[in-house]
Amino acid sequence: MFRICFVGLGSIGKRHIKNVVYLLNQRERAYEIDAVRSTEKPISPEISSLVNHLYHNVEELQGEYDIIFITNPTVCHYDTIKRFMPYAKHMFIEKPVFHEYVESIDQLNLNPDGVHYVACPLRYSAVLQELKERLKGEKVYSVRAISSSYLPDWRVGVDYRHVYSAHKNMGGGVTLDLIHELDYVVWLFGLPDWSYHLCDKFSELDIDSDDLSIYLLKYPDKAVEIHTDYFGREGVRKLELYCRDYVIEADLLHNTLKYMYGKGNTESVNITENDIYLQEMKAFFAMIEGKRNNDNDIIYANEILKIAIDNSFMK
Repeated sequence: MFRICFVGLGSIGKRHIKNVVYLLNQRERAYEIDAVRSTEKPISPEISSLVNHLYHNVEELQGEYDIIFITNPTVCHYDTIKRFMPYAKHMFIEKPVFHEYVESIDQLNLNPDGVHYVACPLRYSAVLQELKERLKGEKVYSVRAISSSYLPDWRVGVDYRHVYSAHKNMGGGVTLDLIHELDYVVWLFGLPDWSYHLCDKFSELDIDSDDLSIYLLKYPDKAVEIHTDYFGREGVRKLELYCRDYVIEADLLHNTLKYMYGKGNTESVNITENDIYLQEMKAFFAMIEGKRNNDNDIIYANEILKIAIDNSFMK
């Protein structure tokens, strides 16, 4: 019996439960899913039917789990990992790993034989996967990444002012919410030699968290600019790469790669859309089965978080 426990059952936790069940059913693997929640709010019948036992604190758990999913609010991650680690062979931790950089993770007492993976779903985008292959041997001078969207439109029927994104003390803010862009840039090009980060609240959104985050990263052979915001009215998620012979535009919302040679000479490549969360879950299972290396463990994810936290300006 494959034993799994979810700590937190918000929207991302529910998505992961469905993908886990789908994969284990595909493999005809017997499983049992428990969950720990701090709230008494009812869960949907669809999710309730997949949960065997519902607990409200760690002391109620019985025995060891093959995987514990940490999908509660970011501000709770460090303490949750520490408290639940004795019950876990492996852990899947939702991004970002923590709400602030941690100087040492020794006190977490990680299982030396376990996989402690931190979510980075955009790495599994078919567009970015294809781009990573095409960049091998490519000469890139400069990179510009952007993720712009309107926070009130994120969750249909939900008042944006009442969700964690709107509140700094809950781990909200565009810096942590959209750490995806920083993560995939580091995945593509490695850790930078130098970085600078500026973030603050500039719009009239009724939030106390940052709504604009801008990064500058310096590599020996290239510079990278990253822009993320909560106030763009038209959703944009693109990566532009200024290369020796052309400019490459990767559009993550429309699943295209465009090569621009100049004077109207362009070449477009359509990429088949994929479910990034399902692909990520398949990769995670491969990690715990020893078939794939963990390329985003707690230590590495913490270093990416350090770039986001260091050199930042916010009132």
